[in-house]
Amino acid sequence: MQTDSARSTLAPSPPAPTLRASETERAAAGLTPASRRLLPDALLDARIGRGTLAGSLNDQVRFRVERKGAPADWTLVPDSPAALAVVQSRAGANLLRQLRVSMAGTGSLSRVSNLQGFILAKDTESVLAGMVLSTLDTHGDVDGAKLRRLGDLGRTKVAGRVIRGWAPDVTAGLTTAGAWNADGWVTFMPDTARAMLTAAGAYRPDRVTETRLRRAGTWSNYLAGNGPHEVQHSVSKPTRTAYVGDARWIEEGTANVFSRTPVILKANVRASGLTARSYAGHLAHAPAVDLGWGTWTRPVQAPGDADKSKQEQSRNYGRSQQVLHDLVRLAGADFRSRAGRELAFELLQAKSMRYTPGVLADAIIALHHLEPSLRERLRTRIKTAVDLPNGAADIAREFGIRTPAGHGFAAGTPVIVDCDMPPA
Repeated sequence: MQTDSARSTLAPSPPAPTLRASETERAAAGLTPASRRLLPDALLDARIGRGTLAGSLNDQVRFRVERKGAPADWTLVPDSPAALAVVQSRAGANLLRQLRVSMAGTGSLSRVSNLQGFILAKDTESVLAGMVLSTLDTHGDVDGAKLRRLGDLGRTKVAGRVIRGWAPDVTAGLTTAGAWNADGWVTFMPDTARAMLTAAGAYRPDRVTETRLRRAGTWSNYLAGNGPHEVQHSVSKPTRTAYVGDARWIEEGTANVFSRTPVILKANVRASGLTARSYAGHLAHAPAVDLGWGTWTRPVQAPGDADKSKQEQSRNYGRSQQVLHDLVRLAGADFRSRAGRELAFELLQAKSMRYTPGVLADAIIALHHLEPSLRERLRTRIKTAVDLPNGAADIAREFGIRTPAGHGFAAGTPVIVDCDMPPA
């Protein structure tokens, strides 16, 4: 039965289709009007692998976000039969609680958010189906326009070939990602999604083949930061160059600062209920709903690629968080107070990441009464601060700034809790 807590978060959903309906009919009945407009039958019938796009969309636990008012008032609308099944079970309120905490990370900057929804993916084809939806839902996307045209023309087979052509990139991404944000659609990879459902009481990992997912402390800690991290990518939409070359560290570091800095992570744990004790408790009981998902095995990188990825993860998710944390402290923001955290949020998220070095430079110059003529030099140093031997401490020394006292400043004093990679 759906709880009062779940009801307060959900907008009205379409009626469940009959059990004898085809995958396409089930998908059409389960889609919100916004998604249905994007997905005519010609696209739903497209074969994207072992099954159709409709079948993979049906397998997802997927919610659209209806954004009216402040983020606290936004609603989650079931956009698939599986999502409806979960929210109608006793696990629904727990899963919605996790997603609400992620949405809350939008804070006071809802006007710049492009958050569209959340997808818990069953398998690789389910992730691919999520990419189709997000691409169609992105204004001005060339691939989306091509697919929409094929749908309008009823060219189902051609659309299937186009979608299958994206599969190698999706599979490559699955070797490292725990989740990703594609133009406002947050997709949780199949193992992360299973962990989220486990934490809600809607899935129970196999004792033999999914021992990794039964590590309650590791996964509950990871999940508490994972969804909020991805939503940060929708607070101030990344620019087209956000993930090009060395620039990625600012975008990912910012997302980590506001999801995995300990004071923020602890608050998210309390709000979401993602504790080791709760996770372990659900492991001991049968799930509230049978989604028929079965197990999933994450693709593995070649050794050389894995070493490179590990280095990039350390730079872009771990060290970047430390450096940005220190830089906003140089600009006057102290995470130990609410006002300090709000200032940090404004400095790092009010504008897209390409402006971040300049915003920080202006704030540091004003606070420390530096010569305005130093702005360009300081801005340039901030752009590459993640690669300086001592990060922000080197910048402070170069510009004669006295570093703030207290925990968390200077290289070697970590504030990170974990990176964006799912637990091994």
